[in-house]
Amino acid sequence: MRRAPLLHDRHHGFTLIELLVTIAIVGVLLGLAAPALREFVAKNKVAGISNEFNAAILRARGEAIRQNTCVSMCISTSTQNAAPACSPAETDWQKGWLLFVNKSCDATTPAATADILQARSADQAQYTMTASTPIVTFTAQGRVRGQATTFGLRDAGDTSTHYGRDIVLSLQGRTTIAAPAPPADN
Repeated sequence: MRRAPLLHDRHHGFTLIELLVTIAIVGVLLGLAAPALREFVAKNKVAGISNEFNAAILRARGEAIRQNTCVSMCISTSTQNAAPACSPAETDWQKGWLLFVNKSCDATTPAATADILQARSADQAQYTMTASTPIVTFTAQGRVRGQATTFGLRDAGDTSTHYGRDIVLSLQGRTTIAAPAPPADN
């Protein structure tokens, strides 16, 4: 005598067709999400770099006021050396920078390693941050000695300004982070 199959005796699982349809749907959804995810990652990298640089500028200004003396921030390609120095010929701040106490207010490199407040090594080679000056000095009042400066952060591989940021430093020592102006049409 043959017994009738019970409900709990049946096999459970996915058929091959159900599995292939599910994988196809997931593939389409990932294909649609990938560009948005790539843009999200790029924008966050730019935001992180610009926020870190802005914090360094504000720290330099705050230390100048707190110590009642000049504090400078300069491009440095030698931050890993025993005696780091400024690199006056450089224009890319992403190669590294130094914050140092500048008691004479006109020094172009730290007088001693004890004067260095912060040294940041090169990072994120994919990005460049250029400005017209390789050194910024804050007076004891927190003002910029010299001229107002705009630091242009750009993706080195992207000629558009889509993911860029401008960090504008005013003569009063205040910073503003803004999207760069679109390039002029020819």
